[in-house]
Amino acid sequence: GGLLVDTLTDPVLTASMLTKLGELRGSRGMSPVGALIYTHPDVDHILGNQAIPPGVPRLGTKEAQQEVTVQKAVVPALLVTVNMGNFIWEAAQLVGPAALLAATPSVLEGALLKLLGWARFQSFMAKFNLPGLDAERLPEFSRFLDTGTEVSVEGSILPVTFQHFGPMHSKSDSVLLLPESRVAFTGDLL
Repeated sequence: GGLLVDTLTDPVLTASMLTKLGELRGSRGMSPVGALIYTHPDVDHILGNQAIPPGVPRLGTKEAQQEVTVQKAVVPALLVTVNMGNFIWEAAQLVGPAALLAATPSVLEGALLKLLGWARFQSFMAKFNLPGLDAERLPEFSRFLDTGTEVSVEGSILPVTFQHFGPMHSKSDSVLLLPESRVAFTGDLL
């Protein structure tokens, strides 16, 4: 199998991607993924982990693993938050955001705009297949990486460079460079 960098936002999307990759690679039922590297621990990069077969090594930084461990405890709260925000956004759409703003005292307009922005983002997240998330199946890294660590898949060292930048966009941001191809997997840094 090949090297996958991050998963998609939910297990269903990730499973669909794996099926397509398997078809492209002619994997004949075997996983097209030999190892998985996480660039950072934000939920839109790790929630698809449960679609990856258990035997596939997960790689990332110690700091990213610490954050994933924290997130395991908050998956139920994440699901409630997404549903609540989606409900608020849908209710606001029924009334109309402009009508809500017009009926809001000027001293509260900023707070309403923040609430609507938050609710809109949650409504976006609600479109993903999150109800079946299993917090216990968030990534457990089998190997920790740091700047300069060699990356291997199924015993073969790959011509890639791993760079850990620390907290920038998240609590642990990394980039994977493929110098020969002039490709960079930057997570959310660019």
